[in-house]
Amino acid sequence: MAETTIGWTVTVLADGTILPGYTFNPWIGCTKVSAGCGFCYAEAQDRFRNWTPEGWGPGRPRRRTNKLYWENPLVWNQGARNKGVRLKVFCASLADWLDHEVPIEWLADLLDLIRRTPHLDWLLLTKRPENFKERMLAALRHNENNGGSEELHAWLLDWVTGTPPSNVWIGTTVENQEMADKRIPELLDIPAKVHFLSCEPMLGHVTISNFVESEILAYAGSSPEFDCWQPHPSKKWVICGGASGTQEQPFCVEFADDLRRQCKASGVPFFMKQMGSNPVTSNANLYDWPDHVEFIDYSSFAASAKIHLRHRKGEDINEWPEEFQVREFPAVA
Repeated sequence: MAETTIGWTVTVLADGTILPGYTFNPWIGCTKVSAGCGFCYAEAQDRFRNWTPEGWGPGRPRRRTNKLYWENPLVWNQGARNKGVRLKVFCASLADWLDHEVPIEWLADLLDLIRRTPHLDWLLLTKRPENFKERMLAALRHNENNGGSEELHAWLLDWVTGTPPSNVWIGTTVENQEMADKRIPELLDIPAKVHFLSCEPMLGHVTISNFVESEILAYAGSSPEFDCWQPHPSKKWVICGGASGTQEQPFCVEFADDLRRQCKASGVPFFMKQMGSNPVTSNANLYDWPDHVEFIDYSSFAASAKIHLRHRKGEDINEWPEEFQVREFPAVA
């Protein structure tokens, strides 16, 4: 839960040097909310490591990570500052930062930590973008009612009224068309420097026209406390990948290629993370695969063959056809 190998968290310097990113989990535990949660790796790890003795699910207590662990981002921030670079932090791989069952004081503490680490770009991924306004306003009230800092108050107030933090990227998981239609509008309603989609695990064909073709604007929304509706610019980004594990859902490479084409046509950066442990295809001859790649007959999920790759998670880019070897990042100053 520190330096990570997740490809979309790296920072690529002008000279080609690649700096790894980090993973930070302010707490552990969650509740499944959609098909993309079906084979949750975090829950599987939790059962093995017993992080949350009462298990996952609604009404089950989340467990906050310890004070020493929370100091790590401050160290990473200082290191980035000393090097004159920006580093990425994925938050949270074992939870959801907008989970409404998490104590609001925990969220307020997380937001203050993000505020205090301006040399880190925080990639906040959620399956609950609709919770943003309610949770942010609750964090504001908590800070006010408990003698919190004026700096955090001003930072939160700016965000909810339409001026996002310069070091926060907001993403949502879009595993199928149902979630694309539901979550993308909610995502774009959150003020953010970068809006991104995580189509991982990609479980079906996804059309993201409501994302790539929308105006590059988002709004803070209205509430009893704030009625501002201020537009602001944002960058966009799409990540794609198949799930890894022993019983994972199939990942149809044609669906991923169509997603890539949608992004290319709209000028949106596309990042192909992995093909997962169960890639499939409807036409083994459609792309130029390396000679060692094997195809096994398959008749499910609109596919005719399983694709056997050497890497168990399908992460080796050299095993992919050239069309899929795309790992782009949004151009952010």
